[in-house]
Amino acid sequence: MIKSFSTIIFTVLLANALLFALNAKPANAYGTIYIRSDGSIDPPDAPIQRNGDIYTVTGNISSEQEFGIVIEKSSSVFDGAGYTLEGTGSAGIYLNSTSDVTIKNAVVKGFADGIRVIQCMQPTILGNTLIENGNGIFIFSPSGWSNITGNRIEKNNCGVSLLVSEAVVYHNNFIENSQQAATDPYGTHDYWFWNWPIGGNYWSDYNGIDANNDGFGDTRYFISASIYPWYPYWINEDYLPLMKPYAGPHDIGLKVKLQKTVFWQGSNKTATANVIIINYGESSETFNFTYKSDATLHEQTLTLGARESANLFFAWNTTSLPKGTNNTIVASLKAVEGERDLGDNNFTITLRITQLGDVKLDYKVNVLDLIWLSKHLGHANGDGHVPGTNDWWDCMNCDVREDEWINVLDLILTAKQLGS
Repeated sequence: MIKSFSTIIFTVLLANALLFALNAKPANAYGTIYIRSDGSIDPPDAPIQRNGDIYTVTGNISSEQEFGIVIEKSSSVFDGAGYTLEGTGSAGIYLNSTSDVTIKNAVVKGFADGIRVIQCMQPTILGNTLIENGNGIFIFSPSGWSNITGNRIEKNNCGVSLLVSEAVVYHNNFIENSQQAATDPYGTHDYWFWNWPIGGNYWSDYNGIDANNDGFGDTRYFISASIYPWYPYWINEDYLPLMKPYAGPHDIGLKVKLQKTVFWQGSNKTATANVIIINYGESSETFNFTYKSDATLHEQTLTLGARESANLFFAWNTTSLPKGTNNTIVASLKAVEGERDLGDNNFTITLRITQLGDVKLDYKVNVLDLIWLSKHLGHANGDGHVPGTNDWWDCMNCDVREDEWINVLDLILTAKQLGS
């Protein structure tokens, strides 16, 4: 019986393994693939389909050669179609001495340079994903403007490296690269942003603020120095860094500001939610906004111009409410046409009434509340934590005395409530 059962289990596992193998889509292994200057594809069986001057990838590609794909044809479009080119060679996609070539929608991983451009006129690098390369994009091109826009550049040793170049770099998402970008200040004329309301790039290590809620950081993102001080726009800085990853020309979002989420029974406080609605896009948008809570229903149609914002305020009076009362807030925006990032269109949080000192929110006060509170001693207004995260809310709720500073007096006041 045991032997029969083991045989059945082995058969099921083998069948699942075979099914996975049949459904998997392994990368095609090739030597270097060329798009020749006459328009031909070499080798002819490479997973690239030609339609006039447009070359579209039709499958994942694995390469162990020095170059994965070499584009020799000028005035052409290379469309990666979301497929992955992965390898360990010198460059994933290589251009040398071409003009008017567009590289778009490719995923390139593992090369010394994900995309390498040498001595080319007006290349466009659009909407690609460069991940875990040496340089995500490397350009040495002193004779013609390069356009680098809409790319996701993540976890490379250096995101973009520009050497003796003229480039416009905007709407890219630079995420956790060891060095986000590098330029040659002695021969580089690069714009790291476009004019308002288009803006610059998203930098994951940017720590500026956006006081006026236009979606741009209020301070510049510094990349490198320049020897051209008389050309202020050629200083290698992003003048309009994006506060969130770029997600397209149509993008709205909301933020909700609350001082805390826990209120002490009998404190007779009014909880105020500040809802900030932002149009991150490049044109006017009209959309619906809904705010729901256990005490309120508010619906409104808003129209915001490019980079405009609106502030709305909603109150919850906690007077005479007993311990254990909850109020769940849901704020939401209906997506506008063409919007891709819906992650910040909705916000939900629960406000609670409990007894004084119950910072762990289990409706009793014991030594665990003292331990919890001690982790945040010395903090003021949630400093040391990223606003809106669980750690930040925990810190804000530990302000038992509600004086915007967590200190030994909060511990003493909580200790007086032990056992209640």
